Amino acid sequence: MPLVDLADDTFVVAEPARLARRLTAPEFWRACWPSVRLEPYHDRGAEGARWYVRGEFTGTAELWLEPCRDGTVVHVFLRADPARGPLAGRRLARVRREFAVAVKSAMFAVKDEMEAERTVGVGSQPLPGPAEHAAEPEPAIEPEPEPAIEPEPEPTVHSESPAEQARSAELAGDDPQVVDEPDVHVVTVVGAQDRRRVDRRDDGRPGPR
Repeated sequence: MPLVDLADDTFVVAEPARLARRLTAPEFWRACWPSVRLEPYHDRGAEGARWYVRGEFTGTAELWLEPCRDGTVVHVFLRADPARGPLAGRRLARVRREFAVAVKSAMFAVKDEMEAERTVGVGSQPLPGPAEHAAEPEPAIEPEPEPAIEPEPEPTVHSESPAEQARSAELAGDDPQVVDEPDVHVVTVVGAQDRRRVDRRDDGRPGPR
């Protein structure tokens, strides 16, 4: 693992191509890291570049321009070791901090330059907001038909004949009743041990049946 392993990210409201022209210039990196020089070996156009690092430190550096919404995320990577050998504790920490502070200060300066004419809170290109999208009507929800309720059948009322009514009265302990039907004469007596049924003959005289 290199002694200097740096990764820096900065969001700038500007197009990647515009940032690439500014950040791949040799003079930009000479001002940022004066102790090293960058020798390009891979020009990636609007996506950035890759360099060999020479000078007091040797290694590689990379610039990656990632489009993001109405701007660009600027990724800077530096992986290098001291050319004259390892550095001791505090000195190594100081060198790492100098590289990190230098690149962040340079990125903030580029950000201020690129966004100088931009109103705070307004991007270079308007983003679609809720008001710009026509509200789609919600689909109508049709009510479900209610199931048909069938009428309940009316209870069947059984009407008792006069003879059945007399027998029911006998069981219930009612008073004696005499029921006449066209051809039947029934006498019910409370407490009687038997029931006599006689037919009314044509001549009107009762007789045993």
